[in-house]
Amino acid sequence: MLHLGAVGLSTIVLHVAYRQGFFKSHSVNIQLVPVSGTTIPELTDDDPVGHIGAPAAILKAARGSQLRMVAAFDSGQLFNHLIVAPSINKPEDLKGKRLGARVKGAALWIHTVLALEQLGLDPAKDGIEILPIGDPIKVMQALEAGQIEGAVLSSAQTRQLVGKGYSVLLDLSPYNVYGSTDALVVTPRLAQEHPDIVEALSSE
Repeated sequence: MLHLGAVGLSTIVLHVAYRQGFFKSHSVNIQLVPVSGTTIPELTDDDPVGHIGAPAAILKAARGSQLRMVAAFDSGQLFNHLIVAPSINKPEDLKGKRLGARVKGAALWIHTVLALEQLGLDPAKDGIEILPIGDPIKVMQALEAGQIEGAVLSSAQTRQLVGKGYSVLLDLSPYNVYGSTDALVVTPRLAQEHPDIVEALSSE
């Protein structure tokens, strides 16, 4: 059985694929292992497969991790919302404030920077701090606890927050903005010794 580590909302995609029998139809026995917090899955012989953002994969490779990117399952187009605390009424109100992301340099962090650019804001010039919080659920909890003043989250999460008094400062859907794609990554050993499994995992 292969352990497949996944972060953030990618776990939802994989759970759907698992329930629909995608892996079974390709004769691959998979156990999904959600990774929470600010940790990016580390590939090992026991956990040779991961589903993470492409920037996170690049960060891991830059730090010496041996991995191979074999597939991406989305276009990278952003449909997220920048949701903010009730005290934020206009883009200028974000100056000097804190936003939440998973890890600095990873997908959610990049999407947050892109959202700020659409509003004419620059994190460095405008003193906006993007804090590493963890997965989207943790980011949502940090916003509700007042630890941050905003975050880029999925529409499903923002609907919950709007009902609690938070507001959508920016909907990225109409802007045709592209961020980072996801990435299915494997260890070099798995790719070399079991190319049939890698092909099954990455097939559409």
